[in-house]
Amino acid sequence: MLCKHLSKTDFQIGHWAGGTTAQLYIYPENSDYKTKDFEFRISTASVDLEESDFTLLTGVSRQIMTLMGDIKLTHEDKEPIVLTPWQVHFFPGDLATRCKGKCTDFNLMTTGSTKAEVSHWRISEENSVCFIPEQGICKAFFYLYKGNAQFIMPTGSVIMQSGEFLSVEDLNSEEISIISDCEALIAAVYVWG
Repeated sequence: MLCKHLSKTDFQIGHWAGGTTAQLYIYPENSDYKTKDFEFRISTASVDLEESDFTLLTGVSRQIMTLMGDIKLTHEDKEPIVLTPWQVHFFPGDLATRCKGKCTDFNLMTTGSTKAEVSHWRISEENSVCFIPEQGICKAFFYLYKGNAQFIMPTGSVIMQSGEFLSVEDLNSEEISIISDCEALIAAVYVWG
């Protein structure tokens, strides 16, 4: 099990038409978002304008989950979709997408045959959860949006604060316990390999 703990100073910050984005992780690590030579990319973004258009990304599958704020997404001429915090929405990156509303969101982009999914965990005060990867999951990523938490793994433990990120690779059905002494909100990505 290989772990990498990242803080806000490790993230690559960029701008898009509607706000800012922080690249939390990209794989392979030497790939480039602009050339789309990645298998998957995990990021957060702020939507700062009341109306904005998402960047068109041909060949990219997208999953978005709002962390704070409600938004309404309209893909081309389809019915609008309202996203409230912690709802996940899947869509092809080459669809013209109009966004109404402001939010902070969590994003997963995949290319090719990469199989991955976004999830979330809410840990109540003085509580814990146990993550046991289902068969085939080889990587797990955790973004601590709110609170603090201790991640306990067979190889050791990591204490995380709000805004930090943890990548865990080479999972072999080994459990990860997550403990918090306050309410903690965690966005997660699981990748099959």
